[in-house]
Amino acid sequence: MKNKFFILFLILFASAFASDIPTSAIVKAWKNRNLFSADITQNSISPIDTLIETGNIAIRKPDAIFKTKSELIIFKSGRLYTYTTGSDVGMVSTMESFAYADVSLLISELEMNFMLKLAKTDIGYNLTGINGTGNIVSFSASLDEQFIPKKITWIDLFGYITEITFENISIKDKGQNINVPKDIEFLE
Repeated sequence: MKNKFFILFLILFASAFASDIPTSAIVKAWKNRNLFSADITQNSISPIDTLIETGNIAIRKPDAIFKTKSELIIFKSGRLYTYTTGSDVGMVSTMESFAYADVSLLISELEMNFMLKLAKTDIGYNLTGINGTGNIVSFSASLDEQFIPKKITWIDLFGYITEITFENISIKDKGQNINVPKDIEFLE
């Protein structure tokens, strides 16, 4: 689950590389965005079936939340909380910093882990990464002119495909606080 969270935020924050677009412009675009929220539709496609879930994602630096019916991932106050529906308890681990919010670090991670290509489209950009060195082997992201994601798709080592579509996107403060639910027990 951590790897899914990591690749999602890598693509969200480090979303362009090409000779005609300086990396500094992308860093600047996201560095000054302390807020991002969207409703999501997640399709998890396996050889056997497809699971479709809706939920939301919100980033209020330095905190973040990703929530669907079946899973919850929260980064809050230096701790990563994960919970899967049907579990008796969730897991919590300490993290020194919210690395996903450090755009320069994320750019370095993407460059280390994938062969990247950015192509201009009629509505923005298409960012692709191939030959992944981790358990995500490839991804593609459709981005608008401001490098805000519209859709992200990735394929893991086992051929499972995850697609996340973003709707009702906001980069303005909606006053959403990111809190850890009190009704779930989280173990270290």
